[in-house]
Amino acid sequence: MSPKLERSKVSTQQVSTTYPKISLKIWREDQNHPHIQGNKWWKLKYNLEEFALGNYERIISFGGAFSNHVYALSAACHALNIPLSCFIRGDGYDQNNPMLRQAKAWGCDLKFLDRTNYRLKEEAKEVNEYLKQYQRALIIPEGGSNALGFKGCVEWGKLMIEQSTPVDFLCIAAGTATSAAGLIEAYKDEKTKILVFSALKGNFMEAQLSTWTNEKSYEIISDYHFGGFAKINHSLVDFIRAFKMEHSIPLETIYTGKMVYGIMDLLDKGYFHQEAKIMAVHSGGLIGLKGFNYLQSSKFGKL
Repeated sequence: MSPKLERSKVSTQQVSTTYPKISLKIWREDQNHPHIQGNKWWKLKYNLEEFALGNYERIISFGGAFSNHVYALSAACHALNIPLSCFIRGDGYDQNNPMLRQAKAWGCDLKFLDRTNYRLKEEAKEVNEYLKQYQRALIIPEGGSNALGFKGCVEWGKLMIEQSTPVDFLCIAAGTATSAAGLIEAYKDEKTKILVFSALKGNFMEAQLSTWTNEKSYEIISDYHFGGFAKINHSLVDFIRAFKMEHSIPLETIYTGKMVYGIMDLLDKGYFHQEAKIMAVHSGGLIGLKGFNYLQSSKFGKL
């Protein structure tokens, strides 16, 4: 990685609970970089190395209008002087969208696809026509969820094992499941149960995890999606606000807020044994609060 993209040192922070014999720590990967934050740093690491080693002329990727991936990739490509185009799910550019506005300022060429064509991704006519202009483009899928992204997340998990004390439970929030699968693979020889907190409604997570790993030392926790991906309510927002006030740890509403809410609820329900050692992974995503404050502050207040 370029010196401009070096990962900053992160901390592991103890969190107090009403259960004195239980240890709950937060691995603060949100501290690793101001823009290429959390798991995005690891998912992009080997993709960016692939661009540097290969004979590529441009990176092309995909994401939603408030995508942490698009934001982080735009920051990385700006720092490394890599031409970047991103196909965005939506009808057009909203100049008031703080995340897309910054991506554009960093030089990302934004292309927009309606939802039907976005579901097709590379098979969509607009994408195919665009790809004809670049015969040497490195295509990174939505979220950085490819074999190179998985490789980075396995490395991340091994680093956590090296730099932290053994735990009984490791908790990670998941959407595409690449990060969770990487940690599951890294921890396969440890006596640690991985709890995967799904941000999605439905039974998709098992299939997504099996795409990357055959290990089964995990349990999918699917009770804390709050109605589906990116769905929120006042209970969740109030919890995130109170957690930050008490522990000085910011969370966001898509992944980490729901995971930590779930952990606290499972503590109250007696899911963990009385002397359990738990580590929750803060996988970043705090840039997404820009989107929350833009879209939801009138209803919920700012975070």
